[in-house]
Amino acid sequence: MTEFDNVSNVVVLGSLEIPASKDQEAALPPLFMGVSVDPSVTDVANCEDSAVEHSNNPVSYSTVNNIKYSESYMGVFDVGGTDFFHTLQNGMCYEFAFMWMNLQEGQATQWNETTTFMPLLSGISFTAPTH
Repeated sequence: MTEFDNVSNVVVLGSLEIPASKDQEAALPPLFMGVSVDPSVTDVANCEDSAVEHSNNPVSYSTVNNIKYSESYMGVFDVGGTDFFHTLQNGMCYEFAFMWMNLQEGQATQWNETTTFMPLLSGISFTAPTH
């Protein structure tokens, strides 16, 4: 899943799955993380617009390890959704998508941005290409 408009330009760089928690008291649904880049988006405004166009909520901003991300969310709280983080680095727009679905209908368990997404993003760094 991506928020990029022109998916023909998108390059999927990778994905990972965090399995569902087996702890009944703190049950969390499985979490999927996808990383994509759209090399045709080369400016901050258009990169941030990728977050605006498909979001149910206002876009917000976070800085993690001196990297500014525009954040957006698409989904239904008790069903599932995707949290998107976009950043322009080295002249290209990168998207980090965290997709989750609840294990049981009506279950309002959601992954926590502070304890899950931000620590994962804190491990991200960008190195300027050398020619």
